[in-house]
Amino acid sequence: MSAAFVEDPVRILRVARFAARFGFAVAPETMALMRSMVAEGETGALVPERVWQEFSRGLMEGDPAPMFAVLAEAGLLAQLLPELGLAFENGLAANDAARILVRSLECAAAERLVLAPRFALLALCARSPEAVSALAERLRPRETAAISRCSPSATPARCFARLRSAPPRASSCSSAATPSGGPSASTRCWPYSPAPSAGGAVGARFPSRRAWLAGR
Repeated sequence: MSAAFVEDPVRILRVARFAARFGFAVAPETMALMRSMVAEGETGALVPERVWQEFSRGLMEGDPAPMFAVLAEAGLLAQLLPELGLAFENGLAANDAARILVRSLECAAAERLVLAPRFALLALCARSPEAVSALAERLRPRETAAISRCSPSATPARCFARLRSAPPRASSCSSAATPSGGPSASTRCWPYSPAPSAGGAVGARFPSRRAWLAGR
């Protein structure tokens, strides 16, 4: 690892993105260096536009989960996305919020969604409009128009359906035949049962949550 790596903390995000693209494990010495950079505050002055450039490319990978896992291990994930409360351990999602995000992005990739709805699905993990605003301010994405189509009180399956950019293609989420009158591909892809469009806490509005997580 060259000294130039330490001079540009954005390279931490690049390593995480490449881990998602190529599926490699980060070398222990590289991870130790990245953790020290975060701990010493080297990432405190990251330019939002450069962060978004790397992060958005990672969201567009076929399996973005490794990017989040690497960022979490390096200690940068909580700094970038504190509103989401994501936890990863040993490269795997370690709490409900992380499992929900990983599953939703898997489905977004299977449906070949473009960047805007993928970021909107990420923003859905925030627990309040204020949290969404803080997330958008920190990353300053150009995809804020897509976020406005969904709110933290929206039903994720319906939001996912509204955000789809094209008819569903064959995928691991939608390969099974849909019976007449059955759920749409987006609803089958999303791990929750349909819920009322108004009122109720998130946990109460998705009765199949625990059953789905238990089956992961």
